[in-house]
Amino acid sequence: MKTLVIYFKNDDNAALSYQHAWVKVFKKNILFNCNFLNLKNFFPFYRTKPNITQLKNLLFEKYDCIIILHSAFSNACLIPAYIQKIIRHKKAFKIFFVGNEFKHMPEKIKFTNYIRTNLFITMSHKDDVLNLYKNHLKTNVVYIPSGGFDKEIFYPKIKYDERTIDIGFRSTSEPFYFGHQDTSKLFFELENFSYKSKKKFDISISYKDRFAGNNWVNFLNNCKCLVSSNRYFDYFSLNDDLRNEVNKFTQFDFNKIYNKFFKNRKKECEARWLTGKTIEAAACKTSLILLEGDYGNDFVPNKHYINLNKDFSNLEESIDKLNDISFIKEITNNAYKLVTENYTYDNHLYKLYKTIKKLI
Repeated sequence: MKTLVIYFKNDDNAALSYQHAWVKVFKKNILFNCNFLNLKNFFPFYRTKPNITQLKNLLFEKYDCIIILHSAFSNACLIPAYIQKIIRHKKAFKIFFVGNEFKHMPEKIKFTNYIRTNLFITMSHKDDVLNLYKNHLKTNVVYIPSGGFDKEIFYPKIKYDERTIDIGFRSTSEPFYFGHQDTSKLFFELENFSYKSKKKFDISISYKDRFAGNNWVNFLNNCKCLVSSNRYFDYFSLNDDLRNEVNKFTQFDFNKIYNKFFKNRKKECEARWLTGKTIEAAACKTSLILLEGDYGNDFVPNKHYINLNKDFSNLEESIDKLNDISFIKEITNNAYKLVTENYTYDNHLYKLYKTIKKLI
């Protein structure tokens, strides 16, 4: 299947392993015969000369598929208008992996329709989200996780009892317009508990402490347990009204923001899901403590991970479970089996291929 893969890659997104992993899996696969276009070479901000070969491929090659990956349009559209116009007029089956489904949604819907997308891929497994897209888009909509793991990179390298960190945690605080601060609360609860615990904690929500590439793999392999939560928010819509209202509000006190915008707001369409870092930890046989929430239909509490109550009432009990080596070995092996069978990027790519074959 002759395919053009469009993406954006530079040092700015080095810590977003899924954005790089999707490109790599397309380069290695045997199902798609791919050419590639890195938008960095066409984005004026970086003042780089356009890649003439990639531009010629876009203009003159005939493709069965054109695939636009998450990195092309997540926090902003990085696809120049003239490239959008070329894509619109190409006679190919067009696939758009939408990124960051909590901002710039009207623009992403407009872009989807403008380029005449044939297959729209969401990160959300929720039926409400899928149905909302299907009711507003003139195209096919399917769920394929954005997160997965590269089996050549993420695998167990250090035995559990030889790992030097008992509790690991890396994340960033949610923006106020998500309507919750679960990550920040989780971090501060862990931090407070760490002062009285004999276990070794390595935890942070600072952006500067994020790991990229091998540093992230090594961190996971040095942790006996990773604590994490699901991400995104409970007020999904195809407009940015709520986000814009919160961002215009002059208060920086989350409690005041919550009381004004969220306290009495009905959760009509929830959109939270499993993150790639959780999957990558499971692939390294790092045990998981996950904050109570929706992790899809596959991850089951106390089978694949230790469930931490939303109010943190069982935090000490959850951490104490790490001392039960037999139990930890069981849930870690369960999670490892689950992700190796279902969450490699090869799995995701094969699902995409089967979906395309059904629709073409």
